[in-house]
Amino acid sequence: MNPFLDWPDKQTVGIHVDLSYSAATLPGLEVIIRVTLSEIDGRKLHFEVEAHDGIDRICLGTHTRFVIYPGKFNRKVQKKLNS
Repeated sequence: MNPFLDWPDKQTVGIHVDLSYSAATLPGLEVIIRVTLSEIDGRKLHFEVEAHDGIDRICLGTHTRFVIYPGKFNRKVQKKLNS
């Protein structure tokens, strides 16, 4: 994401993952994961996720990330730690 954001002034955090596993994979197989940005909704970024082991599709789902301003985010986290 960094090349597409005003890094380091803007960063992202994951806010939701929904994955369904459809096949087992064997040790030693290479797993390829394809992630595609499917929608931009304000500061929410929605991704489609698919994993394949060269034989079967083993996983399908979505991942959502949110664009944050790290200074503001870190202040909120620090305030939470200090409470």
